[in-house]
Amino acid sequence: VKGEDPIREIRGLLREALRRAIGIKEDKIALDPLIGFFREKNWYIRDSEVIRRLRSLLILGRPICIGVSRKSFIGKITGEEDPEKRLFGSLSATAIAVYNGASLIRTHDVKETVQAVRVAEFIRKEVDQVRVGDVEAYQFSFDLRAEDMEDFFIEIGSHPQGAKRMSDKAEMRIIYMRGVRNPVALVVKQEMLASGGEAALPSSSIVFGEERVDLVIIGNLKQLRRLIEKMDLNSKIGGSLSKDFGEVRDALSNLVG
Repeated sequence: VKGEDPIREIRGLLREALRRAIGIKEDKIALDPLIGFFREKNWYIRDSEVIRRLRSLLILGRPICIGVSRKSFIGKITGEEDPEKRLFGSLSATAIAVYNGASLIRTHDVKETVQAVRVAEFIRKEVDQVRVGDVEAYQFSFDLRAEDMEDFFIEIGSHPQGAKRMSDKAEMRIIYMRGVRNPVALVVKQEMLASGGEAALPSSSIVFGEERVDLVIIGNLKQLRRLIEKMDLNSKIGGSLSKDFGEVRDALSNLVG
């Protein structure tokens, strides 16, 4: 579908393929995210986005198999027209794919790729999947977007309306802000705590009242959008801090959307 989020589109295609895989044992199935399959405008941006968000395909419950070796998107990014000369770009893309959840790799250059994969796996180190008795557990990262989680909730049987409502709570963000007026930063912390989020700022900001401070805001999309509304309200009340509340509002709006 033109204009659709590429990961959601691919996830839909793979989900349909799984439904058609009648008679094939589940442990014999791996999923290929179709890198290089779509040749629309800016296809190389699409392929890059899929690799960056590859982890979101793990919600389908099968291993990810990926083939990026010498692909045209690498040539487009690097300017290298000869596929035979795309080794370094291929290794970079492969390492990123492995770091983002790929467990099976198709490649032309086996020896070099094995080395890249081993390094990527070692750096990743985190446990993505464990099984204890009859229970399987998967660990997802903050890379998952609200729309990814909405699809996931529906996948496990949640009602579509409930999935939509919960999705904003599932996408977490950590935002670092610098140079925020101290009174505004204190209001940010109060508002985040009130909504179940958090904001870290220097303890000295309360004791000594510095003019401007740095702070780290931790929350999900729902909490952050509520914070934006509060900052907007404060910016319209008037007073000496209106401009400062407005700046925080605009900065958050640009990041959160």
